[in-house]
Amino acid sequence: MVIIFHWIPNAHHFILPFGSWGVELFFVLSGFLITKVLLESREAAESKKESKGSVIRKFLLRRSLRIFPIYYLSLVVILLFDRTNVSGVRDNLFYFFGYASNFLYFKTQQFNFPVAHFWSLAVEEQFYLVWPWFVLFLPWRYVKPFLWCSIVFGIVSRIYLITAFPSSTVTADVLTPTCFDGFSIGGLFAFYTVKHKSNIEETIRRINIAGLATFLLMLVFLITDFNKLSVLHRTLDSIFFLALIANAYKGYTGIAGKVADNRTLIFLGQISYGLYIYHLLTPWLTGIVLNVVSRIKTSLVITIVSGYRNATLFPRFTYDFLILLIVSTASWYLVEKPINKFKYYFR
Repeated sequence: MVIIFHWIPNAHHFILPFGSWGVELFFVLSGFLITKVLLESREAAESKKESKGSVIRKFLLRRSLRIFPIYYLSLVVILLFDRTNVSGVRDNLFYFFGYASNFLYFKTQQFNFPVAHFWSLAVEEQFYLVWPWFVLFLPWRYVKPFLWCSIVFGIVSRIYLITAFPSSTVTADVLTPTCFDGFSIGGLFAFYTVKHKSNIEETIRRINIAGLATFLLMLVFLITDFNKLSVLHRTLDSIFFLALIANAYKGYTGIAGKVADNRTLIFLGQISYGLYIYHLLTPWLTGIVLNVVSRIKTSLVITIVSGYRNATLFPRFTYDFLILLIVSTASWYLVEKPINKFKYYFR
């Protein structure tokens, strides 16, 4: 969803008007998975009388092994090939290598191609650094109220920052506090799967009702172009995506179940992190490579270069996606999967 939105020209954004949905789904899913892992690790640590500090250390090491390698690999590639510094990485090493590009974009009020999407990775990493301390160390009776308060905190943060910076081109949505409602909505469901297992069917039923209501509201906003409640769009989107996640947790049946179990989709899920990291880098690098290759004046090279450069929207999209798929698959088997094996040393 994000890839399509970023690849198609602005004039064609009506094809996918909610391009941010992919990121918002990712935040809710991340909030659910990370909170569930932390709560289950907390239960195990308390039963074994293991240090919670050890739980945080193992959690951060496992997350680092998953997300750091190709993120930093991408930054190194950019430093090597971005001779004109169009990405701005060379001038802002602290922001990019320190996972703080979201603050940079809000400060400069512009996104830098081809690393514009790195803001969401920065938000995710900042979430990893903050979240475990609350989920692990708050007394159990305060964890659920904390999650509810975090949802409110995300909404209030967005209201405050959007009001304080009304003319911002890069909105406050890129700042971590404004994303906390999405993370917390996923986290709240994780709490129920761990501490209220006996009532999970009823919980999912209520989530489905809320998800349907928010979906209908989103359709109304789309059809009527109603923006007075735009500050709540991320919250409403997150509730809808939670319904999808909750039903996936329960297990889809019928056609939906067959789709969810499709081997191709499962594989795309495995390489999804690479697809996201590389989706703006590959068209950019392809352009650089073609500029070099085009100096070879043979009929085959001329045909390939001109065919790519002169392709219309959908053929060009197909070419770029095939290249992205090849790069992401290679990244998975050569970099990510081998390094992921080390995660098992930190269980």
